[in-house]
Order: sequence, then structure tokens, then C-alpha cells
Amino acid sequence: MGHGTEVKIINKEFHAAEDLTVGFKNAHRYLNASAAALYLGTTPAVLYQWVHSKNIPYIKLGGKKQSAIRFDIKDLDRFMNEHRNKA
Repeated sequence: MGHGTEVKIINKEFHAAEDLTVGFKNAHRYLNASAAALYLGTTPAVLYQWVHSKNIPYIKLGGKKQSAIRFDIKDLDRFMNEHRNKA
């Protein structure tokens, strides 16, 4: 797969993640790890590292063996603002 094709796929996935939030400006919006990673511009692997080290807020659904995590888009925005480098 050429570099251009990979960029198109990533752009398509990112826009799909963006579409999840359209129309929900006043509601809590929850993203799975893949969509949250795309929203933040990172990879799911890095996002899971942040979860494991408790550096990013998340919501755990289910029990110990079968659980899922979700990310509130408002928490993600706050996380980005808190980690912004100031000039």
C-alpha cells in the first residue's frame, strides 16, 4: 500500500470519528479507543499506554474479564488543553 493510500484511509477514519460528534454539541459524547486515538491524532497503542499509566480520563464499562473503555470527548478536549505547550 502506497503512502498516499494510507493517508486517505487515515483521513477517512478520522472524518468518520468526527461524524460521530456532529449534532451532539450539548450532550456527552463517548468514543471508543480507536475513535479517541484518531481524534487526538495518536495511535490506539499510545492511548492505551496513557490509560494504563492513568494519564488520561476514561470510563470503564463491564467487568474485569470483558470490559470496554470509552472516552468523553469533553475530557479529551480538556486533556489536550492541559498538555498544550505555551510559547
